[in-house]
Amino acid sequence: MTRTDKLVAAHWGVARVRMTDGRPALVPIVEDMRPSERMADYLAGRDGAERLLAPKVREGYLRACREGRDPALTREGRGREAFVEVEWEEALELAARAIERTYADHGPSAVWGRSYGWKNTGEVNNPIGLLRRLLMLKGGFVQTFNSYSTAAIAAIQKVIAGSGDPDVPPAAEVLEHAERVILWGADPVVTNDIAWTTTLHDTAKVFEAMRTKEGLEVVAVNPVKPETLDVTGGRWIAPLPGTDAAFALGLVHTLLATGRADRHFLDTRTTGFETLEACLNGRLDGVVRDAAWAAGICGLDEKTIRDFAEELAAHRTMIMLGWGPQRARYGESTVWAVWALAAALGQIGGRGTGIGTRYHYSSGGAGASAGRGLPGLPVNVAPVGPVTHPERLPKPLPVAAVADVLLNPGKRIRCGGIELEYPDIRLVFWAGGNPFAHHPDTGRLAAGFRRPDAVIACDVFETATTKYADILLPASHPLERSDIAGIGGYAVRGIVRSSQVFEPKGNVLSDYEIFRRLAAKLGLEGVFTEGLDEQGWQRRLYEEAVRREAAAGLELPDWDAFVKKGIVFFPEAVPGPTALERFAADPEGVPLATESGRIMLASKRVAEAGLEDCPGHPAYLGEPSKPGEYRLVSPKSAWRLHSQLDAVTRRAHNTDGCEPCWINEDDAARLGISTGDAVRLSTPRGSVRAAAVVTDRVRPGVLALHHGAWAETTEAGEREDGGVRLDCRHGAANVLVPDLPTSGWSRGNNAAAYDVRLERL
Repeated sequence: MTRTDKLVAAHWGVARVRMTDGRPALVPIVEDMRPSERMADYLAGRDGAERLLAPKVREGYLRACREGRDPALTREGRGREAFVEVEWEEALELAARAIERTYADHGPSAVWGRSYGWKNTGEVNNPIGLLRRLLMLKGGFVQTFNSYSTAAIAAIQKVIAGSGDPDVPPAAEVLEHAERVILWGADPVVTNDIAWTTTLHDTAKVFEAMRTKEGLEVVAVNPVKPETLDVTGGRWIAPLPGTDAAFALGLVHTLLATGRADRHFLDTRTTGFETLEACLNGRLDGVVRDAAWAAGICGLDEKTIRDFAEELAAHRTMIMLGWGPQRARYGESTVWAVWALAAALGQIGGRGTGIGTRYHYSSGGAGASAGRGLPGLPVNVAPVGPVTHPERLPKPLPVAAVADVLLNPGKRIRCGGIELEYPDIRLVFWAGGNPFAHHPDTGRLAAGFRRPDAVIACDVFETATTKYADILLPASHPLERSDIAGIGGYAVRGIVRSSQVFEPKGNVLSDYEIFRRLAAKLGLEGVFTEGLDEQGWQRRLYEEAVRREAAAGLELPDWDAFVKKGIVFFPEAVPGPTALERFAADPEGVPLATESGRIMLASKRVAEAGLEDCPGHPAYLGEPSKPGEYRLVSPKSAWRLHSQLDAVTRRAHNTDGCEPCWINEDDAARLGISTGDAVRLSTPRGSVRAAAVVTDRVRPGVLALHHGAWAETTEAGEREDGGVRLDCRHGAANVLVPDLPTSGWSRGNNAAAYDVRLERL
């Protein structure tokens, strides 16, 4: 019997590797407050059949290259042709040739290298950072702004509160002082299971303690009952998807009508309330947005809305607003309406009360440590040599516009009042992400991926994205190489060195080695590596962290001591007041970074943008479901991180290889559907096969198909809008939803609250 205690870091936590008779297991470190069940799946994923174990090139592309023909002329084969295994030398030579040709003929404006995705936890083998570093050395690439997670909420919160991501009171403070915690579109137990780097699940015990805290009740506002309610206890209010803004406005109107709104707070700490009040009372357009109006839209009882408004005003309330409601059409207005509710309650800036939009993510609300964290690989490096056509490089574009950009070169759009023009993309290089899982309307993205001259993908697995590439560069699994990572997300808990546990499978290379070799092909190896190997970069980043912490008065062990121990924790810091707390206490002396220095309940800047889909004040702009159709939502799955782990966990929770589709008991009875039945969900964009789960956890008229199932599709013809109609046998929700922006303000992506047809197969 042998035993080792190597440390590994994953998005789901930090664990020690225990080997017993050659069989590995991942044992959570004692500091982990709620160890994730997914760590075993993370370990199993290394041996999955979906591993990409050798370099590959699409058949038609490879044949054209070998025969001296233009491989771009074979682009229609993407997603349709098989791949051929090749040696690393040939794969890298073809990739380098595609890169050189694009930069020489078209310049950096033709390169979509802003690869987006959750990658792995390490900083040195960070494929997204490595790709950006390489392409910046070549002259740059098309930059983007926003994220798929927070585009609408971040853009509109900058207007409302002067920050796209306002800091929040510690969750422990909420537990101590609040009497009502409102989980509005948030499910922290599920989404805090992961972090952008790695996590200790710091706030888990706080949510568990909410169940027994005297005088505290948790209320979830969500069309799907969140798993967090199973932990905290509490009530569930289920408005129809996409109607949150109407619900919030109905609550504000009720507070005003009953005299429960905090007029002093509205008069002294907000701007634009007169406009909002005119909207609510019907003076703007004749529509009174009272509880009865909201009830008719939200599918709730009028009394429920009135009583809820009374309850919020009568108790110290914290609204924990999640990111789900803003990832839908008019998501900016939804966020604005909930902020208006928090302002009308007058509790913003109170002890553990008000509104917070990061409690559900990456240990948000855990309270920060005294450390500054680990720096990343430098990516903003100067180009080597002259840059061809630098004048063509456009202004940064919305990240979720990728399919629209690929399909419509030269198109002009407006975003946040700024005019932007799409470039002509000739090369897509994607590393460490799977856009065919996170981008809406998979069939439109498939059509977009067929337009460039070349598509290169670097990944550990063969995903839906690699299917639509030309050149595949296989990366080793994180357990097959070492790296260094920060711990704790917002909490900045420390630094961990993740050990290599296994020898690499197949003919794969670490991400760093892939990009080092590609840099060598491009004549950039020296400036790319700066003479350092992977271990050298780990040491450089750690020693930079040592210097930064020393400047702040915090001493860390030297590199050798750190390597021996494998992990270092930062001391906890004494939490100070948040920006909103300081503002609420002294609005004149500590103004917010907004147009007026106050919380904006109406904005002249937004109004002057002239956007029908995002007026200058909170509004409800949605439409009712069509008769005979169901409203689709795609919540985050407890079984995976976006699409990561789906290849493993689908075997445990799927039926007949299909993603479960939650259907309300009443809807299922009417349609004659039982749990386990195969069902088809369809829209004009395509269809997905799913397995019915009859449940009381989703409200009537709503279907829940959790986000992140791998798109396993066949093409069913071209669509009139230029996309490809796809049929998915696994249940990928984004096959169904349209690729429309949340609004013209942020042009964020939307992935839910759309109508679908349902049939039993």
